[in-house]
Amino acid sequence: MPGIYGCYFHSPTSRERVNDTLETMTRGIQVRHAHTRTCFVDEHFGLVNFRFSNDRSGGPAESTDEADQPTPKVFMDGYLTNGQELAVRLGMASDESWCDEDLVRESYRNRGDEVVDELSGLFNVCVYEQDSRRMKLFNCRSGARHLYLRHTDEMLAFATEAKALVHTDGYSVGIDRMALCDLFNFAYVSGTRSLFEGIELFSNATLIEVSPSGRRRHRYWEY
Repeated sequence: MPGIYGCYFHSPTSRERVNDTLETMTRGIQVRHAHTRTCFVDEHFGLVNFRFSNDRSGGPAESTDEADQPTPKVFMDGYLTNGQELAVRLGMASDESWCDEDLVRESYRNRGDEVVDELSGLFNVCVYEQDSRRMKLFNCRSGARHLYLRHTDEMLAFATEAKALVHTDGYSVGIDRMALCDLFNFAYVSGTRSLFEGIELFSNATLIEVSPSGRRRHRYWEY
């Protein structure tokens, strides 16, 4: 399935280790449709993004290195519903080659964290400022597209599928019994729990920022 799979190390490490972490996370991910696979890796951060492709042949994935992508790096799972309106506001409407990630990038350059106030749609977005080694994760107001998180003293790992985080370093598989009770009683897991202990569902309308100097998290919108 399409999605984003990434990790952020609070202290610099080798690119090989970051890449190995991504490979371990995505090894069991099954993508059954034609898709593209894009990736980016440096000493703090790595991410793999699977997206549906327009290629109807169902052929192998196209792999692309995002190292040359304009800064800040923007990775997105989902879509905007106000893309045309945003393109006009940003003065990009005459350029028909823009995509949702381009709009998010330009809006982020203009408004920083307040970009969340301009976006409508269903999405998870990761922004990485390579110069400052700062990463931000934020999602839409409904949180309809799931993203799972695993925090450790060493890193923050995130993935569209919770099972990808089970394979990260130091994780000992355990079942969250309260989540299991929810599943049996209500046929879904409530709140931000997941079926795996130590792995949480990213709460809706939330922005997380991590950098070498620390971590912060805030809710940018309430019902």
